[in-house]
Amino acid sequence: RVCYVDMAGHGQVQVIAERMTPRLTDIHKGYIEFKGQDMYFKPIKITENIREQYHVVVYDYGTWSEENEQSFIDCDVRVCVGKPDPWTKDAMKTVVNRLDKERTLFVLPFIPKKQWKPFAAQNA
Repeated sequence: RVCYVDMAGHGQVQVIAERMTPRLTDIHKGYIEFKGQDMYFKPIKITENIREQYHVVVYDYGTWSEENEQSFIDCDVRVCVGKPDPWTKDAMKTVVNRLDKERTLFVLPFIPKKQWKPFAAQNA
């Protein structure tokens, strides 16, 4: 079993709950089940034993912040998705410099593959 947890408060899970008619919904717990996936949008309500309930827990932290750094570091598998927008460069540079590069997968989906190394060199 896999679940998705919106740690950043994007509001996308609530939109699904309101518009897409999920199979199960518990607004008070911040939980919906949509297309077979458990999704949480109130991380404060998530119990400590969530890792025991699921094989994989995907935490979406949104934009990097020091408040979520330790929680991100504690994850078994770390994936950091970035893009080259001018307003995200400083945050991406901070993330690259602060995280263990051996344990973190950096994904740059909006940069052509041939530009990965120059982008990384320029922003490290």
